[in-house]
Amino acid sequence: EDYWIRFERLLVETEKRDIVVQIDIWDHYDFTGSNNFSEEGHWQAHPYNPKNNINYDLDESSFVVSYPVGQSTNNHSFFLTTPDQNNNVLVLKYQERFVHKILDYTLDYNHVLYCINSETNGGLKWYTHWARFIREKASLKNKRVYIGKTSDNLVKEGKEHIETLDPASMTDFFDIPEISYDRDQTIWNKFVSVRNHFKNYPHPINTTGTSAAAGYNFVDNDQDGIGRFWRNLIGGSAAIRFQSPDSRLDLNDKAISCIKTARKIETMVQFWSMQPYNNLLSELTENTSYVLADIGRSYIVYIPSGGEATLDVSDAENSLELFWFEIDPAVMGKRNAQFPEFVSRQSQLRLKPPGQGNWVAVLLQKNRAD
Repeated sequence: EDYWIRFERLLVETEKRDIVVQIDIWDHYDFTGSNNFSEEGHWQAHPYNPKNNINYDLDESSFVVSYPVGQSTNNHSFFLTTPDQNNNVLVLKYQERFVHKILDYTLDYNHVLYCINSETNGGLKWYTHWARFIREKASLKNKRVYIGKTSDNLVKEGKEHIETLDPASMTDFFDIPEISYDRDQTIWNKFVSVRNHFKNYPHPINTTGTSAAAGYNFVDNDQDGIGRFWRNLIGGSAAIRFQSPDSRLDLNDKAISCIKTARKIETMVQFWSMQPYNNLLSELTENTSYVLADIGRSYIVYIPSGGEATLDVSDAENSLELFWFEIDPAVMGKRNAQFPEFVSRQSQLRLKPPGQGNWVAVLLQKNRAD
């Protein structure tokens, strides 16, 4: 009962603060080994494990004694219970009662998003069953719900992987797990390819798992986490969240600086009215830069630490004003330009940040009517 008391408190307090809550209904890590790669972990303590309840045994449930960490949800019997899969009526009954209990709380609120699986794809049939289940329960209360899909396959190369998310008519938004083992331009390319895939029926694409900082098992330093935030933002992500420590930035001074800088830029230009156009950049040095643009009117360029770039502004009909923002918590708000640099009309603009570290250049059409 304590779980549901805390769950309701979460909904009450986030509503007060105008915070959107995303409920991940299922997380495959809860049903496998622990995150330290031991086969003895979450599943051994989980209530759905037959040894921990009186409702069914191993044979009746079709479960096995152990599921190693990293086990695909497509091969895990817990995620194959629906009528169009293994039709495990016995276990499905308890799964549906659990989701119904969640909805008993959440359907009283209007600030909740629903994501069927956390991080991994449970298969289209699994997703479809739960999306329909939630929509049917919501319709009984005349509630409009927003259901999202997440998948590790979302960003893998190859059309067959992206198609695991179709049809989009079943989905209100997509959530891309952070592609942690990829770096820099590779992450950007995959995100933009997914974005382009859905351009004919656009949906919000979120990246709510920015999981990189010094100490992570494949990351050298905090720079990677900062870069992921800005690539996601420039790429058009609708929601971005820094994950919790130990090996993530969480809400430390570097993360706060990223967020504050983005909010300040948002007062100058609307991110959602722009598109990623990295083809406007040339002569890149060291780290690759990234550009978001309303071509001819406004440009946002993220330049990672130590980088420079040349931006094609030949479509700008008027002169531009250039603002520099440094993403460094030690100097945040001190060295950011209070007065813009004036950029006369030209076709190619060389962008060299005023100092070291991560910088964002904002170019706005001078004397714009709006």
